[in-house]
Amino acid sequence: MEIDLEIGQCVLAEMYEDETEAELSIDIVGEQYRVVVRSDTRSAIMPSDDLLDAAGALVDLHSGAGTGLAGMVYRYSKNEDGSWAVGSSFEYGEPASHFGLSQQRRGWRRWFGRG
Repeated sequence: MEIDLEIGQCVLAEMYEDETEAELSIDIVGEQYRVVVRSDTRSAIMPSDDLLDAAGALVDLHSGAGTGLAGMVYRYSKNEDGSWAVGSSFEYGEPASHFGLSQQRRGWRRWFGRG
């Protein structure tokens, strides 16, 4: 969860005052990952070095654990009081043999507010 918070802080640091929605997607293919950030007013936002580092840390964490993570999406929405809410979904492929799971894995979703 610490990495999720760091990622969120990096994304929200790039938001303009009038923006109310943002989306971060991280796609993983083999040993590489791609980070894309968008908002409701911009179709592309250059990810900061801090965001790329945080995304890489999350990808490395899952890779080391062998979870089979294939990608993730974080969606941010601004509340009326100026705080932000975020939802995340994770997509998984086949876990590594050392992960020890025989059942099919599926993504999870978490919501929390940020002031």
